[in-house]
Amino acid sequence: MIRKLIFTIFLIICSSVLYAQTEPPESVTSKFYFPALIGVGIPLDNDNTILKHGSILNTALEFRPVYVNAFFFRFNYDALNNSYVSAPINLPTNVVKGKVSATFFLAGGGYRWHFKNLGIYALMQPGLGMRNFNKAIVTNDGIAIEDVTKDSFSTKTSVGFEYYIVKHFALIAEPSFYKLFSGRGFNNTHSQVSSLSIGITTTLF
Repeated sequence: MIRKLIFTIFLIICSSVLYAQTEPPESVTSKFYFPALIGVGIPLDNDNTILKHGSILNTALEFRPVYVNAFFFRFNYDALNNSYVSAPINLPTNVVKGKVSATFFLAGGGYRWHFKNLGIYALMQPGLGMRNFNKAIVTNDGIAIEDVTKDSFSTKTSVGFEYYIVKHFALIAEPSFYKLFSGRGFNNTHSQVSSLSIGITTTLF
C-alpha cells in the first residue's frame, strides 16, 4: 500500500514538471538549470584505511548562456558519506571504526554537445573539499569524541549523459572523479573518489 502511494505521488510530481516544461519561457530564467542527483561514491587509493562504498548527493546551479552546443558554467555542492575500518598507522584519528563525510564546494565550466534528444557534456570544477570524522580525546571527565574537519583544494571532473524528455527537462547519468590535494587528508594521501550519479536537470520556471 505504501509503495503504491509513493509511486503515485512520484508520477504526479513528474507529470506536473513535464506539463510545466511543455511551453518553456524564453527568458533569463530559462538559462538557469538546477541539476539534482544521487549516487554511489567509490573511494580509491586507501593505503591505511578501508573505506566502504558510500552515498553521494549532488546539488548544483548551472548557467547556460546558450542552450546547447556551447560552453556552460556550474556551481556544485556535493556531499559524500562513507563508513571505514582503519589500521591506526599514520592516521589523524584513533577511532578505528566510524564514518567520514566529505563536502565539496566547486565552481567551473564545461561544454555540452546535443544530438536530437541526447546531450553529452564534459565538466571541470576546482574548489574546496572538507572531510569530517571523529577522534577520541582524553578529558578530565574521561574520554570524549570530538569532530575533526580537514579541508583542502579539490577538483571534480565529470562526463554527463542527458536524455531530454522536453526542451528544459532531462534525465542525467554522471560519472565523476574527485581529488583532494592534501597530505593532510583522512588517510594522509591525496584522497581520490570516483562516483556514479543519476538524476534530473530542469529550469525553475
